Amino acid sequence: MLHIWIAIVASVAAESRPTPDTVAKAIEVSKASYAASHPGPTTEEVLQGLQKQLAILEVKRKGLIASPGSKSRNAELKSVNEILKGLKQEVTDVKSGKIQATSTTPPHLDVLSVKSLATGNVGFLGSDPFPPPIGKQLGTRYIKSRCRQIVNANEAILEIEEHLWYTKIYGSSNNGQAVRSGPDTRVVGTAEVWVVGIKTDGMVEGNPVEANINVVSLGNRQFTTAIGGRRTVPVLEVFDPDKPFK
Repeated sequence: MLHIWIAIVASVAAESRPTPDTVAKAIEVSKASYAASHPGPTTEEVLQGLQKQLAILEVKRKGLIASPGSKSRNAELKSVNEILKGLKQEVTDVKSGKIQATSTTPPHLDVLSVKSLATGNVGFLGSDPFPPPIGKQLGTRYIKSRCRQIVNANEAILEIEEHLWYTKIYGSSNNGQAVRSGPDTRVVGTAEVWVVGIKTDGMVEGNPVEANINVVSLGNRQFTTAIGGRRTVPVLEVFDPDKPFK
């Protein structure tokens, strides 16, 4: 059941802002953590991807050859043949080592940890922006959010769940060995947070929210509830990690 918490927004106690240096260091650590859990593809994976592209283009090329000739068809067939030639050369270069499989995941903040919401901590609130392929996502995380209450046009209280990919065992044999296992997710932490700088237009209280935002923790905030009590929740502010924090 959704509870209405806020009675008087003016009674909110101000939180302290982290220093730019604190945030800069947190960004560096977060990006390093994300890169470590999202390694680039291996040579074998690169070759598999190229072979898939080749197979798709070969089917397209055969279809074009079988179709009636026309100026547009001939131009498209020429283009497909040029792409095929380039891909085949790339396969040769990767196999020979001329081209190294050094592609890496683009720099990005790691997914927010609900257990690390101290002032100055940073993270990504949402789905994994560059999810690893099936079978390689173990140990990675993502956040699911639900709107608890809309404060104003740019602030809302969200309930967030941190999900972790792990290996689920579906059974065991008489000798205790796993019969079958596979990737699955479980909730490893939940929190209620006050998010500042989020667009609330279109939000519905009680419904899921696709946030997908970078946030920095500003510490805790206290506010008065509808029945006169006091609540304390972490405050997260939307920010751009590629710009100086102020």
